[in-house]
Amino acid sequence: MNYIINGINFRRVPSFPIDLSDFSDYFTCFPVMTEALQKPGSYVALKFVIEDESREFIVNYRPASDGRIGISLFDEDTEEVIGERFELFLKDDGKITGRAAEGETTDEDRDEIVKIILDYGVYASLGVQWGAFLLKENTQGTLTKYFDELLTQEIH
Repeated sequence: MNYIINGINFRRVPSFPIDLSDFSDYFTCFPVMTEALQKPGSYVALKFVIEDESREFIVNYRPASDGRIGISLFDEDTEEVIGERFELFLKDDGKITGRAAEGETTDEDRDEIVKIILDYGVYASLGVQWGAFLLKENTQGTLTKYFDELLTQEIH
């Protein structure tokens, strides 16, 4: 699975010290993202490019209740919101859950949510780690330098 983080966008994210140096652990990065998303209307959006499939999509992280992070997905190729009928959440244990945005969640809805999770869940979770790392780069004033020097960061 080769992918590239090709950009970050954020709004209403406070600058705060991030003492992490190892961003490989989801469980240490999750609190950084929840702290960054404390203000109403805040978000962090990461653009993923999947090299093998020539696929591009954006994972948008926003504040949610109960210690979760709300996520939404946007397919750059089709210019469509993925699973727009659902509310998707990332929990502190690394699992994604979802429900119908309106009304009862049917078995058909659950099947579609599971498909979305299988297709995009690993990237949404990895994005928490990347988000924490890039927010630290931003607080240190090195975010622009990071993208300028490396252009993208590749993971295998």
